[in-house]
Amino acid sequence: MSEIISHETSEYWGLTVDHYPRLYQNDALSTLTQVILDDEHRGLWRQDALRTMEDICMLSDPKLDLLISAEIHKRVTLEKLKLVHKLSLNVNELDNFALSRLVAGCVILLLSVKPSPLYFEYGYLCFRIMVISLNFCLLRYAYRSDPDAREMHDDSDDNNISLLNLWTACAGLLRVELTGCAKEFYGSSYAGPPGHWNITLLEQPKFEELLNVLHTDQKNLTIALKGSRSLGLSSFMYVLWKFIETKRAVIGIDEYQERFLKPYSRILYRCFLVLPRFKSELSAAKLVSCLVDTPEFMLVDSKPVDLEDSRNMIQAYTRYLKYESQKNALDVLQSFRMLAFVTPLVTPGCDDLIPDAFKATMQTIWQILLAPRLEPIKPAETLEFVLQCLWVILTRLEPSFEEDCPEPWIFDLTKSIITSDLVGIMLRVALYATSPTNERARQKSLSSSTSSHSREAVDGEHMLKTLRKIAHFSMDIMSLIPDETLEHRLRESGSFRDWRKYLTFFGSYDLFDPLHINRTTYYACTFWVGELCGYVLGEEWKEEMLAMQTSAICGNPRCPFPFGAEFGNGGVPYCNMRCQAM
Repeated sequence: MSEIISHETSEYWGLTVDHYPRLYQNDALSTLTQVILDDEHRGLWRQDALRTMEDICMLSDPKLDLLISAEIHKRVTLEKLKLVHKLSLNVNELDNFALSRLVAGCVILLLSVKPSPLYFEYGYLCFRIMVISLNFCLLRYAYRSDPDAREMHDDSDDNNISLLNLWTACAGLLRVELTGCAKEFYGSSYAGPPGHWNITLLEQPKFEELLNVLHTDQKNLTIALKGSRSLGLSSFMYVLWKFIETKRAVIGIDEYQERFLKPYSRILYRCFLVLPRFKSELSAAKLVSCLVDTPEFMLVDSKPVDLEDSRNMIQAYTRYLKYESQKNALDVLQSFRMLAFVTPLVTPGCDDLIPDAFKATMQTIWQILLAPRLEPIKPAETLEFVLQCLWVILTRLEPSFEEDCPEPWIFDLTKSIITSDLVGIMLRVALYATSPTNERARQKSLSSSTSSHSREAVDGEHMLKTLRKIAHFSMDIMSLIPDETLEHRLRESGSFRDWRKYLTFFGSYDLFDPLHINRTTYYACTFWVGELCGYVLGEEWKEEMLAMQTSAICGNPRCPFPFGAEFGNGGVPYCNMRCQAM
């Protein structure tokens, strides 16, 4: 279709991706929606929009004459697409947009914009109208299949209509589809069965073309979605996944992974990281993501990493983790899928973004420790994976090792390492397996097995190997920081006093008793704290640790263990900088 349209100027295609996303942010759309409701000339442009939609629907006909197709492409200008989009802001237009031919026609238009459809506003509008139309199709199908599902739509305020109603309704229905549990979403009276959306909206060749063009233009797709954050994508990604699934049984596994699973997974993860925060949207997208089992090696793109794209993805990843932490809705598995996806995308030039990403990731680990249903070894394995990814990222950035003049971001990284309490979290994940609840469960499990002693030995050996890797990765990460800078910041923060308390704790109790079930873990904790002390302070670290004597009561009244405060600031003793900041 690139032969049909010869226009290559931005005047024809509209604004570029550097500018158009702001026009489609929620605030801008809310203003436009109010203007539409108050527009006395609405009837005139509405008819023009409906005629344009008829033209777009005609493009879906595979038997359409080429001359007619070319004429339609000329008629469907950027201004015409804007009218169609303006009409879509009124959710009461459901029946006019719930047309599978409109979805297919938008794909045809999108494919006609070469070589990067989403670089220009025209291509983005094609994609946006396609997603809106697809959601309307699914919503109408659900309403017809089960009238009870319409309650959500009917409860919306007609004087405050927006696309938010559409995204919320579709995300909610998708959750019902994927979980089969409607009571949580609609109440006990809802009894509709799942399975509403197993419908075909496009011919299979068009689905594959759409998948390919989005994968090819994934950088601009990310910028557009990240800049606007007003497009619900969970339903679209689910319908696209249903198409991907149909290919699994009809072609070889290698071809399936290369042609379908790999591009889909990359698009899915990108969309996930830049989702708007609509009600149910993120949870619905998580359910879709759980359907997709993508090997990590398939997330690595053989093409050179683009710096702008790399920065966008790191920022999106960090923002996602912070949002999840604030909402206390952290999905451990999903978070580290995202880390595995983002890691290969990091390239030199992103240095200044790494400290914040590191801090957000480590905060995620701290939250994992509060999860009651994890296997005892799981936090340690997770920390090992995270530190390995971070080490790969840091080495890829090729930081300068000049002692006198380290790169500025190294100072921020040092602060993030200390604030995150890397050593403290290493001990916590090790001791997670020895907490009273987990220990009782473990003992009960072992007592019921005839091979309890061998299983205990295997568990202990696995934990020791994991701790060894964690400690090595920790020291490798610290090795990127100039020695004097690291030591100075650790002293300033009071971290050495924390480390000494750890050593005192392990040495003050009968934790190394040969009969103690957790003795190997306790010994490993003590050993690696000592190794880290020696790494930073040198051979005299033991003498320096002994010289640190407890001196006062912590000046923070909220401190859970205020005794032995050693970090002084302004004449007031604190346990550390965290207590001072509380």
